[in-house]
Amino acid sequence: MNEQPIQFNELEISSDISDRSSDVVNTPSSDIDLLNLDDQRKERYKQNTRHRGILSKWVMFVVSIWLLLVMCLLFLNKPLGLDLEGDVIKTLLTTTTINILGLPLIILRSLFKN
Repeated sequence: MNEQPIQFNELEISSDISDRSSDVVNTPSSDIDLLNLDDQRKERYKQNTRHRGILSKWVMFVVSIWLLLVMCLLFLNKPLGLDLEGDVIKTLLTTTTINILGLPLIILRSLFKN
């Protein structure tokens, strides 16, 4: 029972891997570590760009809704019988302004570091 050792041809293995790596790039749930370094950089750039777009839209949505709710509260203060005092309104406007300026600034600065 003398078995011959298996001989691997490097060319066949590397070409097989490179052929599969192009398939891996097109698969969204694939393991990025299987790609070569250039493809990893490209995939990370695509993911980063996609995340920037999603977070930019999320910030715009949240800030818009927040402003709308605060404006409704201020305009409907008397008709709803809330009778908020001046100090409460000043505090609400101040914290809203800080949130409106701060939230996008913090999130977008972390995304666009340049």
